[in-house]
Amino acid sequence: MEAIIAVADEGNITRAAKKLFISQPSLSQCIQRVESELNTTLFIRTKNGIELTSAGRAFTEYAERICKEYRDLENTLVDISELRTGYLSVGIPTLLNGYLLPEGYMYFRERYPNVKVDLYEDDSSRLELMLFRGKIDLAIMSLPIDPSLISYPMISSEMVVCAPDWFDPGDALIDAQRNILDIRKLDGQPFIFPRQSQKLHMTTEKILKKAGITVQNVLNTRSSKGAMLYSAHGLGFTIQPAMSVRFHLSMMKGRGKVYRIPPELNEHWRVVMARSRNGYFSQAAQCFIQDMRDFYASTSSDELYEQA
Repeated sequence: MEAIIAVADEGNITRAAKKLFISQPSLSQCIQRVESELNTTLFIRTKNGIELTSAGRAFTEYAERICKEYRDLENTLVDISELRTGYLSVGIPTLLNGYLLPEGYMYFRERYPNVKVDLYEDDSSRLELMLFRGKIDLAIMSLPIDPSLISYPMISSEMVVCAPDWFDPGDALIDAQRNILDIRKLDGQPFIFPRQSQKLHMTTEKILKKAGITVQNVLNTRSSKGAMLYSAHGLGFTIQPAMSVRFHLSMMKGRGKVYRIPPELNEHWRVVMARSRNGYFSQAAQCFIQDMRDFYASTSSDELYEQA
C-alpha cells in the first residue's frame, strides 16, 4: 500500500523507487502483483508519466486511511507499554528546515533518543494536504494555516529591515539606541521580495501597507539567505524575520546593515506546529510539541535580534 501511494504521489516509478529505497523492477513487480490480486488496473501510462485509474484512486484513498490507522495502532501500543519509544512523522518547508529546526530537534533527540522522527520537506500547502491525508503527524509552518487544523505556537519573531552599505539613514533613524528605522522614509527604494506564493511575502506587504509607501520590486527570491546576500551586495532592502537574520548574518562578512521597524508598523512572523483533528494524538507527538515550545520559548524576539 505504501509503495502504491508513493507512486501515486510521485507520478513516476523511478522517483517513487528512490523515495522508497528499493529498485525500480521491485516496485514494478509490486504494482503488478497487487493489480493481479485485485484483478484491476491501478495506473495508466501517459506522456506526462503515470496516472491513477478510477480503481487506483479508490485504492489509494483506502490505503492512506489503512496506513494511518496502522501507524496510530503502533503509537497506541507504544504509549500503553509506557516505553520511551515511538515513531513520529514531521513535515516542514525546506527553507525552514535549513536553519530553524536543527537545534530544537537535537534538544528533543537528547531527551527521547529512541523516538524515530522522519522529516518530510515540502511547501506549506502540500504539508497541509499531507496532514489531512494522514501522511504526517505534525507540520511546522508559518501562519496563516487552514483554520480546521489544530495549531500550537512555536516561535514569534519580529521583522527587521536589512539595508545595503550605501544606505545612510540620516533622520530616518528615530531611535539610535534601539536601532529603530522609520521605514516610511524608504518610499520608492529598491526592495528584494519573497516569492508571492510565500507567507513572508504577505507579511512584507502588510508592513509596507501600514507604512503607506510604495517601493521598487527589483528581485523575488524564495531564500531569506539569498535576499540578505543580495541586500548586502548593494541591490536594495529586504524585510526578514529576526530569527532568519540571526542564522544568516555571519555570511554577510560585515556588509549590510540591520534595523528594527517601529512597533506600530511592524508585523510578527509566527511559526506553529499543526496537526489534524482526526487520528491518534500520540505521546511522541505531544512530547515533541512540548519540547519545541519549551526550547524556542527560551529566546525572545529581542534576544534573537541582539544575537544577530
